[in-house]
Amino acid sequence: MILSKRPLGRLLLGALFLFLTLKLVYDLVTLRSNVPTPLYPMQQQHLPQGEGHEVSWGAKCEVLGNRAKEHSQRKGNITTKIELEATVKTIVEDQGNTGVIEDVAKRKETKIRVGGEKNIKNDAVQHPEDTGKTSRQKYTQPSPTFIPDQPDTSPLGCPPDIPKRFLIEEADYCHQRPGLQIIAYVHSSIDRVSQRNLTRTTWATASAYDMGQNSVNIGVVFMVGRAKNSHQRQIIQEESQRYHDIVQGDYGDHYRLLTYKGLAGLYWISRHCAHVPWTLHSDDDTHIDIFLYHRALKELDDEAKKMFICSHMYGPVLRSGRWKVRYEEYPQDKYPLYCSGGVWFLQTKLVPKLLEASKSVPFLWVDDAYITGVLAQKARLKQFPFQKYYGKPEPKLEKLGKEVAWFVKSVPRWVWWNEIVKYHRKYSMHNPATLFPHGNHVR
Repeated sequence: MILSKRPLGRLLLGALFLFLTLKLVYDLVTLRSNVPTPLYPMQQQHLPQGEGHEVSWGAKCEVLGNRAKEHSQRKGNITTKIELEATVKTIVEDQGNTGVIEDVAKRKETKIRVGGEKNIKNDAVQHPEDTGKTSRQKYTQPSPTFIPDQPDTSPLGCPPDIPKRFLIEEADYCHQRPGLQIIAYVHSSIDRVSQRNLTRTTWATASAYDMGQNSVNIGVVFMVGRAKNSHQRQIIQEESQRYHDIVQGDYGDHYRLLTYKGLAGLYWISRHCAHVPWTLHSDDDTHIDIFLYHRALKELDDEAKKMFICSHMYGPVLRSGRWKVRYEEYPQDKYPLYCSGGVWFLQTKLVPKLLEASKSVPFLWVDDAYITGVLAQKARLKQFPFQKYYGKPEPKLEKLGKEVAWFVKSVPRWVWWNEIVKYHRKYSMHNPATLFPHGNHVR
């Protein structure tokens, strides 16, 4: 009798083991499917759109955004959003409770403290022209934005919101300077006063020089983020009142948040300087022969003018060190072709393509790779091969008229700028410098 029960017991034990194994596998699959995963251009999914889904990335990015906000609040950081803002969509879709919506709308219209700068209203209230909706419509179909104060609060795997608030805007900058050919937005930070002053007294003064065919009319603004204390606030306000070339965005000013600074600069240009033919991006510590660079732009053929004009490269994605990018942030081994070195030109009419691409491409903190590589690839913008005209390793007098930008620190910028001016004054009338004596073509 005992022998006859053993096979049955073994069978039951085996069935129980199989059941538990299958249940464990099912639980793991279910758990994984419920965890928001990073989406990249090569991994995009068809998410629901229409009412309540203005952002094509849907609820996954909302969940990540909410977690980032909660994390920021736990750390004591004051973010630019109200806690309930990203939950309104869920209320609209799941409950349709208009009473709750109205209550949320009232709470959203109250003033909030933003980054220690000043009291402002919600973006939809401050800039109603961006929505084109009535007050009630704005809150039943909100488009929440979240600009992190610290890098570790950036929503993982989701497109970044474009910073559209400015604490110092200089909205009339380009319109007060008729005939601008180039608008340059320079990445800086509040405490880098000396670097901004060096830029102001070197290539930013190019419009004051008569260089014949190499003359250029350029405007230069400096992009900075929120002040971290009252001392910084005083510095940037006084500097703005003196020079009127500061554009201060409402975003955290951190090295790993430079992508937000870049997007803010592009948005500012698209809004206030769309009529200027060329956009230049630069860092605040760069040497530029703007006379020669502008001459080269005029000599490019029509196909090249549709591209980024820069020193480009294929760069590996580094998983350690200062430029570390985690696999969850960017799962590829190499970046697309992108502009390196901090100086590039693009026709201003192409800037909106980058802003549009940013709505569907996940955030990446490496700003040059993100904006001129990943976003450019999404927007189908290429890079014109210009790297041989970027000086390295040291500026040399015999290279004047053959190179357009330098990134070394050994030669004082004002000394090198004086040499650039002397060179063009000598040759501008009789033999103006050109990078393309035999024409150019796209390679």
